[in-house]
Amino acid sequence: MDVGGTKIKASIISSAGDILGDIMVFDSKSKESKDNIINNFIFIMNELVTKNNMNAIKLSGIGMAFPGPFDYEKGISYIKGLNKYEHIYGINLKEELKQAIEKDIELKNNFERDFSLAFSNDGDLFSLGEYLKGYAKDSIRAICICIGTGVGSSFLERGRLIKEAANVPKEGWIYHTAYKEGIVDDYISARGILGISKNVESLKDIKEVRELYDLAMAGNYEAKKVFGEFGKRLREVMIPFFDKFKPDTFVIGGQISKSFIFFGEEISKECEDRKINLYISKDTSASTLKGVAMIFGGEACR
Repeated sequence: MDVGGTKIKASIISSAGDILGDIMVFDSKSKESKDNIINNFIFIMNELVTKNNMNAIKLSGIGMAFPGPFDYEKGISYIKGLNKYEHIYGINLKEELKQAIEKDIELKNNFERDFSLAFSNDGDLFSLGEYLKGYAKDSIRAICICIGTGVGSSFLERGRLIKEAANVPKEGWIYHTAYKEGIVDDYISARGILGISKNVESLKDIKEVRELYDLAMAGNYEAKKVFGEFGKRLREVMIPFFDKFKPDTFVIGGQISKSFIFFGEEISKECEDRKINLYISKDTSASTLKGVAMIFGGEACR
C-alpha cells in the first residue's frame, strides 16, 4: 500500500516486483478513529484479494509506504499536527494489523502462517522501484526524488539505499537541508512553487499548482516564468548533492514532475554537463508499489 493523507493506492505484487492485477485506489480515512483506520486497511486487503481473484494464492507479507514521522522498523506512527492519522499516534501498527487479520478468518487464510509486515518511507520505495523495474535499473549511483507537497529523496548505490555516508545527507533525505531562508522542503515542493507565484500580481490568488500548470499550458508567460524560477532553485539545491555523491542517474517523480516541461531546462543542462542520465518517472505510484518487493529481503539498505 502507498499510504497517503487522502488516498491509498494498493496492489498485490510478486517477489520479483511485478504488479499482479490492478492498482486500486481507496479513501484513506486518515482523519477518522484508530479503529476505522485499521479496519480500512483490512478492507483494502480483502478488496485486493477478492477483486484480483487472488484467493488461491498465499500472501507472504504486507508492505506499506507510510508518510513520516514514523518508526519504520517498529511500525509506529508519530504523525501529529498534520491533520492526518492523528488517532494512530504512538500506536504499533504492526501489532494492530496482525491482530486484526487474526480476527478476520477469511483474510487470515489468504496469508502464509509466518507472514511479515514491513514499513518504509515512500521516497525510499519509489527509488527501489525505479531500480528494480524503472529508470535507475542499470545505475551504479542514483539519486531519486519525489516532488509533491514536500520533497522525498533517496541515494542508491547498486540498488542499495545509502543511509549513512559522508557523501549523503542523513537517511538520504534532502528535505531538511538549509536553503535560502528555510529548508529545501520549503522551496522544492508545491508550496515552494506557490510561494513564487504569490509574488506575481496576476497569479497571487492561485491556490493549486495544477492551476499554474493549466495556465502555462495555455501559454501564460508569467506562469511559465514561475516554473522557470522553480527550476533554477531545483538546480541550486541539487548541485551540492551532485558534487558529493557523483550520481550517474537522476530520477524525478511525484505530482510536480508532470510540470517538468516548464521547469526542467536548468536541471537538464546541469545533468547534461555532468553526464548524468536524467529521467522523469512514468508512474511514481507504480514504482513506489514495486519497491515494496525489495524491502522484504533485508538487503535494500546500508
